[in-house]
Amino acid sequence: DVCDHALLLCSLFLGFGLEAYVALGEMRCDGQTQPHAWVLTFSTDESTGNQKAAAWESTTGRRTSLLPLDPETARRYDSITALFNHEIFLANVQTSHLLVDGISLDLDDDRLWKSIDSTELGLLLGGGPQHPMPYIPAIADIALLPPIHPSAIDIETELRTLIQRRRLEDHGLLTVWDPELSYMLSPALVAYEHTKLTGQALGNDDFADAIKRHVPKGHCFKGFPTCFPHLQPTRMITALLRAELSADVIATAGDHVRHAIRIRIFSYAEGVSACWVMIAVRYLNPSQPLVTQDNAVPPPPTAAPPPPVAAKR
Repeated sequence: DVCDHALLLCSLFLGFGLEAYVALGEMRCDGQTQPHAWVLTFSTDESTGNQKAAAWESTTGRRTSLLPLDPETARRYDSITALFNHEIFLANVQTSHLLVDGISLDLDDDRLWKSIDSTELGLLLGGGPQHPMPYIPAIADIALLPPIHPSAIDIETELRTLIQRRRLEDHGLLTVWDPELSYMLSPALVAYEHTKLTGQALGNDDFADAIKRHVPKGHCFKGFPTCFPHLQPTRMITALLRAELSADVIATAGDHVRHAIRIRIFSYAEGVSACWVMIAVRYLNPSQPLVTQDNAVPPPPTAAPPPPVAAKR
């Protein structure tokens, strides 16, 4: 069902920190218009500061640009009557709902998008205020590996312990982990492996936007991904400490320092595995300028793992 798929895809995007909504409206099919549901994600173009919006077809994963309006989007989607996610429901109260009429996507303008009161929305959802369960992201993705291999969870847990130990013994620093930031690194690792296999880079804008939305204002972000042909955490930490760039991420000191790590294992024939490891850190910028910089996460690699990046907010 297209509505169920749209709800699921929107929830997935929200879980990775993106600004996402289910869109209700009409689409064109065989010269006719019919009710439809799809997903919109919003981000900011760092080069211009303009808002961008993408339309996602939930049953196929096809993505087109809504803002600016792509011709393919205009041919497929006819109108938008409402947008909603887990926090808000917005009704389009503009004189026209048609995309070709250039409807505004300024969701903060209550003259164009009317929101339902949160209390009333809660009553519609279940007879009273909603109290969602606390969200705790998984430590790592569980790879489908033979039992003789350690899982991504096992490797990640051991690497966390080794990093904590080295920071304490070598630098006298305690380590605080950011589980949500760790969770948000997962799509980047999938993009890196896809690029190595196909030579075609996946779009990194959405992942970068999720990181920027998560990192507090006035903080910096650094991340370093690398790929190992083995599943041995002790060898991994030795290599990470020898490499200047990854060692710098591990040894980061300062105020409000929060580390993150993500492991993703890709298994292939004859027991071959590619184990991607990404370590990252966010910390208060010592100079405190509230500047936003491009490339909050490293771009997918072309051949070798990309260099780390540092970003300020």
